[in-house]
Amino acid sequence: MPLYELDGEGPDHEKWFEATVSVGGEVVGTGGGRSKKQAEQAAAEQAWHTMAASPEALDEIVNGGADA
Repeated sequence: MPLYELDGEGPDHEKWFEATVSVGGEVVGTGGGRSKKQAEQAAAEQAWHTMAASPEALDEIVNGGADA
């Protein structure tokens, strides 16, 4: 399961959020935005591209490299 971590900074009227998504303890995406949702979506999109570009790396993260 993906794990999201959020951090927000700035005054309420100019808040900026940073999200990090990890899978199997490995960071696979980060993103930012004016809302928590935008930050999480940006991180999820980066994670998707990261995992799609390297299925072998995803297998290593999720399964420890074990053949399914």
